[in-house]
Amino acid sequence: MGRSPSRAAASSHSRRPAFSHPARAWWNPSALRRTRTRLNAHTMPPTFICGDIHGQYDKLVRVLRENGLIRETLAWNGGDAQLWFMGDFVDRGEDGIPAVDLVMRLQREAEAAGGAVHALMGNHELLFLSAYHFGKRGGFRQAWLR
Repeated sequence: MGRSPSRAAASSHSRRPAFSHPARAWWNPSALRRTRTRLNAHTMPPTFICGDIHGQYDKLVRVLRENGLIRETLAWNGGDAQLWFMGDFVDRGEDGIPAVDLVMRLQREAEAAGGAVHALMGNHELLFLSAYHFGKRGGFRQAWLR
């Protein structure tokens, strides 16, 4: 008797497929060795990470100034630096909107200077967007129960 369909399917899923597409090179360790790129920390631009601003605009400005990323005028001074914001711009403090406005302006200025400012959405932004969306429809719980 032949194999059952479930057993044959399980067997075929356990084999590695032979891909020739370069995007599938991770299946082939020798192809990975050929395409590996070494990163040189001495030639990479400086990278800064900032998280959980929570509407504390004055503290954000102080930290960016202390690290030489902005001037006294709040203009970008980081050159080719990479600045990452890990979310949670709003909540707790009163100045979430000015903090977001500053980050958005710095994104444009940093790009023009050869640097970059990246902003990820945190759980507090998600909560605010959810409250805005579901608040007009009777709440998240009611929508979820439907």
